[in-house]
Amino acid sequence: MQVDKQFFLGEALYRLSVYTKSSCSPNKIWWRKKYVVLLKNLIIFMEKMVLSLSDENITPRDYEVVRQIVENEEIFRFNEVLLSRWKGNNYSLSSINDLSSYKEINQLMVCIIEQLNDAVNSINPINKHKIWYLLQALHNLPKVYLRSQPESIFGHPFPPLPSAEALEYAQDWLKRID
Repeated sequence: MQVDKQFFLGEALYRLSVYTKSSCSPNKIWWRKKYVVLLKNLIIFMEKMVLSLSDENITPRDYEVVRQIVENEEIFRFNEVLLSRWKGNNYSLSSINDLSSYKEINQLMVCIIEQLNDAVNSINPINKHKIWYLLQALHNLPKVYLRSQPESIFGHPFPPLPSAEALEYAQDWLKRID
């Protein structure tokens, strides 16, 4: 089975960002240590996904990221037929040859994730709100990689989002930070 790396990682990153932002509430008075550790790990994983997504080449890192996604059924709810193929490693990755049209999206995702890393490492009431705004800004950016066909690796397709709309949505949330 041939799998488009950017489509797969774009959909997975979108689902992970929705999962992360839905569990994050800046209004919680006290964020438990267990939650902060989980949040840090999710952000680190998002960073790995964005680095793979942004690279036109197919590398061993890409296969490792895909393996980690497949093994995390709690967050990523797979189409059951496809899940058996993934677990059996019956796939090979392909990549978009020219990512230049995604350059601004990828740079913004990297920037947001760097800010998330900084904010989650010093939790305080201001940073809780900042983390929430950053997650809101991030969550639609990976949708630019989705396809318009009713196809989904996870069983529930989402429509793609044009780059201009994704960037506008993200910028609207980023303006709220200051």
